[in-house]
Amino acid sequence: MSGRKAGLLAALATTALFGTALGAPAQAAQAANDVTLIEMDAQESYFARPDGTDVNNRFQTIIAVRQPGGGEERDAKNVVAVYDASALKGKVTLSGLGHRCTRQDHVVTCPQGDFYERTYVTPFRIKAVAGAEIGEAGPIKVTVTSDNAGTLTRSTRVFIGEHQPVYRSHAPYTVPESERGSLPAITPAFGNAGQVEMPTGVVMRVAVGDALDFTGERYSNCHYGKAVAHCEFPGPLTPGTAYETDGDFDAVTETKRRVKGAYGYSVRPVGNPLEYTDYRREPKGNGRVLGLKPVDIGTLSPGGGQLPFVTEGEWTTDWSLHGGDAPGDASGVTLEGAVGSYAEVELPVPRNLGPDNAGDTYVRQAVVTLPEGVSLATPEPGSHPSEIGYCAAGRSADEPIRCGLNNYSNVLRVHIDRKPEQGRPGTLTLVLPDGVNDPDLSNNTVPVRLEVTGDASPSASPSPAPSASPGPNPSPSASAAPATGAGPSAAAGSPNGKLASTGTSALVLIGTASAVAVALGAALLLRRRRA
Repeated sequence: MSGRKAGLLAALATTALFGTALGAPAQAAQAANDVTLIEMDAQESYFARPDGTDVNNRFQTIIAVRQPGGGEERDAKNVVAVYDASALKGKVTLSGLGHRCTRQDHVVTCPQGDFYERTYVTPFRIKAVAGAEIGEAGPIKVTVTSDNAGTLTRSTRVFIGEHQPVYRSHAPYTVPESERGSLPAITPAFGNAGQVEMPTGVVMRVAVGDALDFTGERYSNCHYGKAVAHCEFPGPLTPGTAYETDGDFDAVTETKRRVKGAYGYSVRPVGNPLEYTDYRREPKGNGRVLGLKPVDIGTLSPGGGQLPFVTEGEWTTDWSLHGGDAPGDASGVTLEGAVGSYAEVELPVPRNLGPDNAGDTYVRQAVVTLPEGVSLATPEPGSHPSEIGYCAAGRSADEPIRCGLNNYSNVLRVHIDRKPEQGRPGTLTLVLPDGVNDPDLSNNTVPVRLEVTGDASPSASPSPAPSASPGPNPSPSASAAPATGAGPSAAAGSPNGKLASTGTSALVLIGTASAVAVALGAALLLRRRRA
């Protein structure tokens, strides 16, 4: 597959077309050569302020090319976009014409010429005429033609007036010390206190900070990312109406974690603005449809939509080696190999279990006691990528083995000398910086185990050094120290006909610099874009 083809397929795979998803009147006419014009992230409705201001109130379309069936990509040829706002004459004015756009009365023509993959067209700003009637003003009809990619047509509804979302106010919640790891549930409520409806329905975004993710039922009209959900409700949200969801949102965090965060939610018209459509790339829930129940709009306010929470007690930074994105949890890490061979393991990344504002204080070092039967085997300086840090022996026999934790990958490398008799494990323990008072030291140490496999390998050669693997707090620094040698052993439906609910980090082994160069070359091929 060519680089150009890979780029277009990736773009199309992550593009949501509102015309398809919501039944909007966008159409894409396919030409004989299988190249098709489409409009990406089509804006369903547009709102002009009744006071006549048009700050940042630009009309925008994104025109792209799709070629189903494979084959080399082709450019779109001689593309012309025409915007007919004749139905808005006497209600709005058009100003700030875009590049190469011309105007005749309320029809604006914007030649785009030839383009590759996609182009962004901003033909004008919309400004309401003084005294124009509040409400729906009429459509803007968009027609895009080309010599080789067919014709695209659609229509966008224009309203004069503003909608104003209002939300429920939620009292702050204190998590009891005995319930560490638990979070409160939230029932969102929202309404429209503005002048005009949200005509295409609303999308509600619910997010929670300082949590792992949502737990419990996942609603089928919601898209879920990590600790964030977007739920769509079709039908207009008319002025003066308000609803609460008929189900809660619950979040979860690690057991014993202290939390200091908040839920937050907001609503906006479906399809507006363009940059808020990426959520449709996330998977939908497989539970029931999240429904809505009417509530009194007088109980809501513009400043709501937040539920802050915090674990009770004095707050200090609690660092932990348990869990996280890198290998290792409370069960520790394991070195594995035959007697006579070399073994290495990537070390877990320390995590801050609260508060979430630890400032510039980071834990960047750990000490190791080795399990029975192994000796430290730090690679020679310069024999491995600088992004990888290896544990190294101290300057004297009395000093412990130290491991830096601020590299892309942090590795303990040993030689397996013999099969242990007792199987005594070693330990990996965080070294806290001066001035850090960690209230829970029990999660600062994890075991380092040895698992001997296969037959002895008396002439085993050193294993290759791993390539860099991104991790938290990356740093260009190299190994902890350039030392080598052995260290010490150690409700569906539409209420009243209105708004309704709808249906690791990995350690990759690369033996030579040539392999790295090939990988980088492949990555560069995929990051192309025609000038």
